[in-house]
Amino acid sequence: MPNELVETSHGTIAFIDTKGDGVPVVMVHANSVCKESFAPQIDALAGIRRVIAFDLLGHRASADALNPKRTYGMGGYADALLEALEIMGV
Repeated sequence: MPNELVETSHGTIAFIDTKGDGVPVVMVHANSVCKESFAPQIDALAGIRRVIAFDLLGHRASADALNPKRTYGMGGYADALLEALEIMGV
């Protein structure tokens, strides 16, 4: 599963996108893991649904946050991912 990158005002976010049809399933990992932890679910849904799995900023293939006070917290992570989805046209 190759990484793709999206530039946001919070920093560069890595993601996997299966580019399937329909309303996408968006997967966000817990603390201290990464998007690859969803590999079994991505494999199971590929070809059935579009699956987008993100690395939160500061995790695995994503960059560190440009402004940690703004980003590192539930609200900041949510804002960063919503911005990424908007940029991706989702």
